[in-house]
Amino acid sequence: MTEGHKAVSGFVRGGVWLYLSVLVNNFFGFIYWFLISRIAGKEILGSTSAIVGVATLIIGLLSFGVGVGLQRYLGEYLAKGEKERARVYFWSVLIFDLLLYFFAGSLLALAGALGFSFGGYTPEMLVLAGVLVAMGFTQPFMALYYSELRTSLHLFASMIGNVLRVVVGVALVLLGFGWIGATLGYLMFNLSYITLGFLHAVRRLSFGLLVSKSPLKEVLEAGIASWAPTIIMLAGQWIGVVAVYTSAGALETGDYYIAFAIATLVLAITNAVLTLLIPVLSGISDGRKRLMAKTLRLALAVASPVAVALAAYPHVPLSMLGREYVAASRMLTLLSLAALPVAFSTALTGLLYAYKDYKNVLLLGLTQNVPRLVLYFALIPSMKGLGAALAYTAGSLTGLTYVAHLSRAINVKLPWKETIVAVLVPGALALTVTSLHIPWLIGIPLILSTALAFPRLRVVSREEIIELARLLLPPSVRSRMQPVASMILDVIAPS
Repeated sequence: MTEGHKAVSGFVRGGVWLYLSVLVNNFFGFIYWFLISRIAGKEILGSTSAIVGVATLIIGLLSFGVGVGLQRYLGEYLAKGEKERARVYFWSVLIFDLLLYFFAGSLLALAGALGFSFGGYTPEMLVLAGVLVAMGFTQPFMALYYSELRTSLHLFASMIGNVLRVVVGVALVLLGFGWIGATLGYLMFNLSYITLGFLHAVRRLSFGLLVSKSPLKEVLEAGIASWAPTIIMLAGQWIGVVAVYTSAGALETGDYYIAFAIATLVLAITNAVLTLLIPVLSGISDGRKRLMAKTLRLALAVASPVAVALAAYPHVPLSMLGREYVAASRMLTLLSLAALPVAFSTALTGLLYAYKDYKNVLLLGLTQNVPRLVLYFALIPSMKGLGAALAYTAGSLTGLTYVAHLSRAINVKLPWKETIVAVLVPGALALTVTSLHIPWLIGIPLILSTALAFPRLRVVSREEIIELARLLLPPSVRSRMQPVASMILDVIAPS
């Protein structure tokens, strides 16, 4: 088995667990907001998302990209079996993060306790935002899971955190604590993730109260390239939430927040595997470009029909939360389709990190996110949530433009043709079924079924389908499914 094939095997499995964790987050998030909305109304969602937005911005500002930088070094040293070096890097970054976030969160909470407020944010909201910031040091644990490709543990921690979020948050809202209770429910995720991540780190790397200057400097150097564009990305996403909150109130904020949360379903399909490219590509020495391009093509083949179906029938998931959320349909359509060009940026970023090309990581991130930020300020005052969705989509397209330029410069062949086919085929059917007003119970399955044509259209190959099945399914399941699966495969992908 080649080095590249071993890498594919590992991160495809890892990507599946990672995607399942995102599905868990989305599912429980849907359940959480469904229950909160039914109990206390949509305004609670808007207020809570505004608090989470401020906390997320501060957490991102203080991250310095150490999560991505740590993945790069943990991926390399764990692949080489240099466990002691990985241990020094991990604990140095974790202690640095813990002290930094606790200090910043305490300052914000103190400002709120002293009665400080701004915009529509009350002192109580700032205190809660400070508590969220103080518990924001989850990056090192996530980096360890990703670098080991132990994303099943990430799924387990996400599951526990989400269950606690629903139980605690809903209980507090029922007891009359309103947005305070809903925000404290959010805190449960970080608490469980930190607790389980710490226990795993001690078992895997053993405990170490140490901060080594040199590894910390190297991690910061590797992460700083992603730091600036990440801040701008978070600013574009969450300043949009904050701006909608301050200009239009909690109700409009709730619409945009829900649309973006649902659209992450598409982002998750590609990001689940592509995010793992950073440690995987850093840990191999041959076939990096081919592996990246192949992974991107397969991820887009899965994500494209889902994005198109969601864009064609956005009212379906929104109406499940309540008819009042259907107003966010146009936002959801834009955000769902914007997820596809983002996949190219994510994949190329992983390759650039493997080559330590931090300059182009920075330029790619800036090209994608600066236009978003500028357009947020230009469009939100007049267009509210729809303006935020338009700005996000525009940034995705400018990022794609730079990806096209950079791929030619570094001689990387990206799956442009296959992506166009993977979008146009379900897109054409989506236009047909929506024009004919075909109900979603029929239309969505029809759109998703276009993926069955991808082997004949050479978006994916028969060999790749077989390889994925071999990687994803245990032998016992494959043996039971083989007769039926072989017949289906002969029809959709004849040899």
